[in-house]
Amino acid sequence: MALNRVFVAGALFVVAALLLVRTALAQMAFYIHPRYEVLLYFCAAFVFVFALVVMTHRGQLPRATLPIVLVPLLLGGLIVPAPLRSTTLLQQGAALNRVAQRVNSASLDINVATIDTTVWSLYDWAVASSVDIAPLVGRPAKVSGFVVFPGDLGLPPDQLMLARYVLTCCVADAGGVGVRVQWPAAQSLVSDQWVEVTGVMQSIPVGDTVQPLLIATRIEIIDPPKKPYLTTDTPPVSATAP
Repeated sequence: MALNRVFVAGALFVVAALLLVRTALAQMAFYIHPRYEVLLYFCAAFVFVFALVVMTHRGQLPRATLPIVLVPLLLGGLIVPAPLRSTTLLQQGAALNRVAQRVNSASLDINVATIDTTVWSLYDWAVASSVDIAPLVGRPAKVSGFVVFPGDLGLPPDQLMLARYVLTCCVADAGGVGVRVQWPAAQSLVSDQWVEVTGVMQSIPVGDTVQPLLIATRIEIIDPPKKPYLTTDTPPVSATAP
């Protein structure tokens, strides 16, 4: 029984270490909102203390204790953390940019004459264009995101979709935001490749709607950000020019 207690305590120490390391490396940001990361540190500390208690416990542990503890250990050790990819976004279909439409448009200040649109994220552009695309036509843009470029999007050869995910709480409620990008060398890019696009915003009719179209003047391939998701915490369309 003493050996069983050592194994259980050791497994708990490893679970605590996994929580600590993966949170410190921002890998848990692939699953939850960054504001909850502090709770993971508390969880790691709790599991570590619990392991110490098990180590010094003199009573008999239930037989099922070790198998139960091994479940999170195996899951945490075998599953490689990874962010959501373009395939998940395609499954959302018509829900693309719907997360931006949840913002109360009456609370937004979209006076483009006083706003520096080059600091807007894709979330900002999605929110602003859901209110009124007309004032945004001709405005400069500099946004980053991952490429969505499968054939079933029905885009012309010189267009791609630039997208990102927006979190409210965790990946379970993640919503995609995206904008069409026109670029002569679009075919040279591949899905899930991270790029930074500089250009001018225009509009294009798509069915019965008018959607933004970013005419790219420059596309640079970049490394994926450490924390790839945008969040709904920061009020969108709020950056004003000095």
